[in-house]
Amino acid sequence: QEVIRVKFKNDRIDKIFLAHVADPEDMELTDLKYEHIIQTNIFPAKYWITSDDKVGLAIENIKSELQQTIKRLKKDKKLEEAFRLQAKTDQDIEMMRQTGYCHGIENYSRHLDFRKAGAPPYSLLDFFKSKGEFLTIIDESHKRIQKSIYVSATPGKHEIEKAGPDNVAEQLVRPTGLLDPTIEIHPTKNQIAHLLENIKDRVSKNERILVTTLTKRMAEDLSEHLAEQGIKVNYLHSEIKTLDRIKILKDLRLGHHDVIVGVNLLREGLDLPEVSLIAILDADKEGFLRNYTTLIQTMGRAARNVNGHVIMYADKITKSIDNAVKEVLRRRKTQEIYNTENSIIPTTIIKEIGSFDLPISRNAANNLGNDNHDNGQDIINNRISKKSPSPNKETKSQKSTKTKRLQDSR
Repeated sequence: QEVIRVKFKNDRIDKIFLAHVADPEDMELTDLKYEHIIQTNIFPAKYWITSDDKVGLAIENIKSELQQTIKRLKKDKKLEEAFRLQAKTDQDIEMMRQTGYCHGIENYSRHLDFRKAGAPPYSLLDFFKSKGEFLTIIDESHKRIQKSIYVSATPGKHEIEKAGPDNVAEQLVRPTGLLDPTIEIHPTKNQIAHLLENIKDRVSKNERILVTTLTKRMAEDLSEHLAEQGIKVNYLHSEIKTLDRIKILKDLRLGHHDVIVGVNLLREGLDLPEVSLIAILDADKEGFLRNYTTLIQTMGRAARNVNGHVIMYADKITKSIDNAVKEVLRRRKTQEIYNTENSIIPTTIIKEIGSFDLPISRNAANNLGNDNHDNGQDIINNRISKKSPSPNKETKSQKSTKTKRLQDSR
């Protein structure tokens, strides 16, 4: 990979240097050899970049809309909301003036694109339209894309109404004969101990586990607790950078991790045939992270393995749990009948991990085909050390607080 070093003098670019590195981790360990170059291409990290004159005009339009909204809020006696909106927008405007960008700039995209109020943002479909007739097949269609063949394990009301009763086709059987996972609902009492026992059982069979929590803090605390029990574990949530997420998931397949604990990223689009167990904590906390669609999508991550199993930790059966379980059992019954009639024996998907065209950790690359992995505590030690100055010297009070968050009785 290329490393570009830019030297400034009086706020102007003075010199540009270039170095090559095989692994980004080498940057911290090796003195790079730079060569002087005349020019290079550096692309913006954000796509909401536009010229200064357009930003200036957009800012005036933003200010105009702001005043209209502030006036309406004050009329409705929402003074606090008006004050907060004014302060936040003023801050964003100043950032745009100074840098051409602000955090959350996509919220001002209508003004930057000079679209009318209520008009949708430009997308890839607009490009397709400019080329004439086209057909788009969209996976995960419950995200609501128009003018498409809808493909989803959890079609929503929108897709079904658009398609009509005569245009819906179900594809429930698989060439491998794999069935939807079996489901177990377990009380929350002693849930962590029960989870640990099941994790160890799956690890002994060289299978992987995904665990979903409701909060980032819980994901981190549970990961730390499992690591202390000798489990090779890592956590995954929205604060983890995209490329780091890819590393973590590849490391899971390679066996550098046995368990991934996440919040809302372990749903659609993950194809991990090594995963045989899905554990859903607080499954009865009805809401976006535990609604029908999310439960179906999460449970589907175990449908790539012949030993696929789901454990939902819950003290009551919510409407979402009830409907999700019934739907999975309906699909499983259809699959079992088809397999019996056609003498098909379910087989786990065989998916080659392939060359490392996407980044993975150095340890995982070194351990490919090697069973001598690091202890689980080392895997997340780097992140734990960033969370507190002395992670290995917790006071009794700190340990008590963490234990309380993980208590089985919630």
